[in-house]
Amino acid sequence: AAGALLTLLPQVAVIIVGTAVASSGVFVMQATSSSHIGHAARTAKSAASGVYVGCYYLGGSVGATMLVLPWHWGGWIAVVGSLILVQLLVLVITWRTFDRVSSQEQPMPIE
Repeated sequence: AAGALLTLLPQVAVIIVGTAVASSGVFVMQATSSSHIGHAARTAKSAASGVYVGCYYLGGSVGATMLVLPWHWGGWIAVVGSLILVQLLVLVITWRTFDRVSSQEQPMPIE
């Protein structure tokens, strides 16, 4: 969200930094999620990974296409607001559904 917010400022250097921060965050989260799939899937790990990658690219395509609506409604400010709303939604979904390892359980060993 911080990177997206930086793109609202009128200085080109700040916009470039904001874009770099936002892009870096996306790539870190994608790598983390992709890595987590292999640990979370108990069976059919290749299939789980394939489903994740397919959803990642489909979601990216649909999400990028859907941003035309806020662009028409309110320009770049509306696009940034929409991106932040989606990030908050993903945060809530992740927080509510992510498997947490309790203090009594041992984490699954890395194979």
